[in-house]
Amino acid sequence: MKILASDYDYTLHFKDGIKPKDLEMIQTFRSNGGLFGLVSGRAISSLLHEVHKYQIPYDFLIGVNGGFILDNGGHEIFKTTISTKTAKALIQYLNKHTPQSYTLHNGYDLARKIFTEDFKLNIDLEFKDIDTLFEKPVSGFFINYKTEEDAMLAQLDMNKKFPDVYAQQNANFVDITAPNVNKARGIQKLIDHENWGHDVWVIGDGQNDKEMIENFNSF
Repeated sequence: MKILASDYDYTLHFKDGIKPKDLEMIQTFRSNGGLFGLVSGRAISSLLHEVHKYQIPYDFLIGVNGGFILDNGGHEIFKTTISTKTAKALIQYLNKHTPQSYTLHNGYDLARKIFTEDFKLNIDLEFKDIDTLFEKPVSGFFINYKTEEDAMLAQLDMNKKFPDVYAQQNANFVDITAPNVNKARGIQKLIDHENWGHDVWVIGDGQNDKEMIENFNSF
């Protein structure tokens, strides 16, 4: 049994959407007995929105850089959260150091604060206010910086100041999750839980794909 896990943004999905040929090949792969899923830094609600929008066939979804795992029925297999105290401390940090914007989420609901951002985030979902979001545990942040260098420096600083979370650079963004979360560990948790074989292939393009590219057959 072959398992194929693909990053979403700028790997399967580009500014003009998803190529019909790619969707056709995913379906052919699954028809031949393969298992296909998305593995992304996006929140689960955002991934589900994209799946329904483009009618992407899938057997699993891994979101929040490995922090959430769903089966093909949309049932949670695994999820992680960040302590409320740490999440609020991160907000204070970001409000002081002012990136272009930051978004926080609980895996499904999202809240966003914009400082100087001048483009529309590629997430077609309704945003809640931050206080409302804190009614449930926060699972992650994604933070937009002006340059990749700004993101790299911020990631290093936050990993130093907040040891109970994990900050990963992804181009000019920084993704923040619970500690010990990455895409490779998410994939491994999934295949262990489902008792699938280990013929695993992954496709990715960014820094947050590094661990899975190093640990599995990769493109």
